[in-house]
Amino acid sequence: MPNDSRHDSRLLSWIESPSTERGITSVAGRSRHKRRYEDMARDVLALASLLRAQAPPGSRVGLVLGDPYSFAIALFSTWYLGCTAVPIAAPSAFQQRSSYQQYVRPLLEHAAASLTICERETLPLLEHVNGGVFCYPDRLPRSHQLVSGALPTIALLQYTSGSTGTPKAAVITTRSLIAQTGMIRATLELGDDDCVASWLPTHHDLGLVGAWITPIVFQISTMITSPREFVRSPNEWIEAMVNAGGTISGSPPIGYELLLRRLQRSERLDLSRWRVAICGSEPVDPYLLRSATRRLEDFGFKREAFLVGYGMAETTLAVSATPLPERVKVAVLRLDGDEGEALESISSSAFDELEDPESSSRYVTSCGRPLPGVSIQIVDETGVSVECGELGEIVVTSPSVFSGYLDEQVVEKTLRTGDVGFLMDDELYVGLRQGVRTTIFVSIQLSI
Repeated sequence: MPNDSRHDSRLLSWIESPSTERGITSVAGRSRHKRRYEDMARDVLALASLLRAQAPPGSRVGLVLGDPYSFAIALFSTWYLGCTAVPIAAPSAFQQRSSYQQYVRPLLEHAAASLTICERETLPLLEHVNGGVFCYPDRLPRSHQLVSGALPTIALLQYTSGSTGTPKAAVITTRSLIAQTGMIRATLELGDDDCVASWLPTHHDLGLVGAWITPIVFQISTMITSPREFVRSPNEWIEAMVNAGGTISGSPPIGYELLLRRLQRSERLDLSRWRVAICGSEPVDPYLLRSATRRLEDFGFKREAFLVGYGMAETTLAVSATPLPERVKVAVLRLDGDEGEALESISSSAFDELEDPESSSRYVTSCGRPLPGVSIQIVDETGVSVECGELGEIVVTSPSVFSGYLDEQVVEKTLRTGDVGFLMDDELYVGLRQGVRTTIFVSIQLSI
């Protein structure tokens, strides 16, 4: 169902008054292709004019595009027509053709997509899917007839990470998406001098909402490449980020591990502008952050740049994050049943001297504080709030909570996540197994 507030929405307002200076740099190997947001807005309108006969307002449109720029144009064209976007991984994420077909067909059928946009090489893999298939053109027309429409009430059907079996699509409303982009902007303190650099997949929430939609909406310079390019050569990626003036980037822990394995000390890099390094998957090993800090400081990286967050598709993306410019904190836990004296508080300098945690202790990395407008509770099995430092289920209240899963009961703005964690000094700690009782002996966290 379309929403009549299209022209009041920040999701599309940039198309009507795009930046003529900032834009998107696409990176593939050593090649660079920069497009201004002015050019991008023109492409969005051109594609929308081609799609309007096949994508009526309120319909669902599958996006199966490996090229990040083409994906972005298709995404915003879909919204401009008042349709719901259904981002799905492109074939490049799969090794075998048959595996991809077994993956993509059930998702498109479950979403009831009336149209799927793909690249030419993907067409044979989408035979016999329900609905029409539109091949993204090699060139978009320079002139087009303007289309009018309205933002959809539902912006995204976001398939969750567990959608390899029975499909599970989180319903993300336009209102929730707008709220989340505003939270991200405030948390990261995004400004005109920033440049977001990303290699993350565009169909997944961290790459889609955090590294793609948000900077585009706020007209922040962006450098984008594909996951395959990053895995092929992390060194080339970080060199491209430096050359583009990258200030913000993010990755799950495995991305930092890969970068550290490939990065040579002889590299000539200046990472002093990299002011936010997001580690967006919990639990995060504090020893990984320590190792990354020690290696990257040789190139001007500041340890205060690391930002650890907690989130999920069901909250559109982020729930909490390390407050800037504070350092990531780590809590020391002692398992119940272990006799002995409590551990002493350890300063940040002493943390670097630790070789291995004691067998009776555990280090848990903080996921920071709630984003603006978000509240977090920890509850027991009966739903009653527990004291600070006690384990329980994480319950999130946020304007960006999803509306439920497709074809299932609608969820209000309070979400019982099913994840286990605890609060300490207003910060959230995640990643302990449910049923493990712990006592926290150290109230002063370690700063990495």
